[in-house]
Amino acid sequence: MKTAISIPDDVFKRADYLAKKQGLSRSEFYVTAIKAYMADRRTNITNLLNDVYDSTNDYDDGVQNAALADLPRDEW
Repeated sequence: MKTAISIPDDVFKRADYLAKKQGLSRSEFYVTAIKAYMADRRTNITNLLNDVYDSTNDYDDGVQNAALADLPRDEW
């Protein structure tokens, strides 16, 4: 897919330099950078969610057992 984006001159020049230095076309360089960014964001979001779940898992066993005992038992 072809697309057009606006990039500040200094960012474009640095990206172009790095792409040439690594022997990549501009397209290959941008695809690699975008994939790395998306993977990093996914990891960060997963870590944030894990932190939330860990912080809500601080109940003692007695509270958890009481809550589980209060749930209805459904036949499957």
